[in-house]
Amino acid sequence: MSVCPPGYARERTGPAKQDSPRLLSDCSGLIERLVMLLPPGLLDRAAGDRQARLAALGNLIAALVPGIRLTILTEPGALAAAEAWVARLAPRCSITLAGKVPANTLREEDLWARDSLIVWQGGEGPVYGQPLGDRRNGLATWLGALDGVPVKAVPLHLEGGNQLVGGTIRIVGYQSLAKSREPLWGGNGSLTLAGERLRQMDDRRLCVFGYGGECASLSEHDHAAQYGFHLDLFLSVTGLASGEKPLVLLAEPFAHCKGAAVTAGMARARRALDRTAEGLERSGLTVLRNPVPFAPLSGSAKRYPRYYNNVILDGAPRAGSGRPLVWLPCYGDQEASLRPFDAANANLWERLGFEAVPVYGWSSFVRLWGGIRCATNITERGPACAPQDPAASRAA
Repeated sequence: MSVCPPGYARERTGPAKQDSPRLLSDCSGLIERLVMLLPPGLLDRAAGDRQARLAALGNLIAALVPGIRLTILTEPGALAAAEAWVARLAPRCSITLAGKVPANTLREEDLWARDSLIVWQGGEGPVYGQPLGDRRNGLATWLGALDGVPVKAVPLHLEGGNQLVGGTIRIVGYQSLAKSREPLWGGNGSLTLAGERLRQMDDRRLCVFGYGGECASLSEHDHAAQYGFHLDLFLSVTGLASGEKPLVLLAEPFAHCKGAAVTAGMARARRALDRTAEGLERSGLTVLRNPVPFAPLSGSAKRYPRYYNNVILDGAPRAGSGRPLVWLPCYGDQEASLRPFDAANANLWERLGFEAVPVYGWSSFVRLWGGIRCATNITERGPACAPQDPAASRAA
């Protein structure tokens, strides 16, 4: 039995409408299949940044456990180099390499598999969605051809990184809501209509990640904003709930080391994320804050956040384990001052009843605004675990 902390239980998965497909949850059941994109340029080991990024992806693949099937898509001309690279990793998961990407298509910044594929399951089988907001690659089309799965266009500005799906809730970034009202993305200028179009994708309760105005209301007079490029850089769903309130983790900005000054950018981030927390709580969520450092990168004085919220997780324990796994991007291997933040975020997940799997090397991706969830997409999950009684959790 999975161990939940006192006061929390597994979030209940709301019943789907009969024969109605639902968006694949980020936190229910076991991850069974992952998809990644491998741009050929990353296989050029002569370049420092490329080598570091390839090493981080390799660390992630090496951390995946038996029972997970990984599909890596790349261009046909890169297959031989990709096969040699994978062989050196000695992976524990099963891996399929597929050269389904048209030649000269994938740039290095196109490796974010999360943004260009949305997955529904149930009904008559899986369906892949290609967001119109992401014109950078056709992962849904390429993967649909490989798997024999139907593909449909998602007529909204909704990249996968700006959406999180829980058991009973779905959280969408305000930026996607606001842009989806524009004619370019099929809207007519109405924020309310854009919200209804978003709701039609799934029957879970829709919450908005943003601040300013009453974000949960979808009012026509809402003058809200969203902090950050995509919400999954600063927010995590957990699959846990306190009573009927799903628990989420929201980044709390900190200086990266003792004595470091709080910059104007950090102060703005704190204000925006504090107000975002208030909005999420008004929407009926329980918000727990996790520490996120704002630290400079080599060759730059600018402070960048580290994306500890950009995780993937199981919603149930695997065979032989009492705790669900969460794969956590870590930075202390290349940035010693961040080791306490690696530990603090791992400890937070451990206190929530998870087994944290640290995955190092992600400093090289900070400038590309991404982490583990960005680099992967999940197309299959096993059955969700049964709802757990809070009293049983405390007894455990």
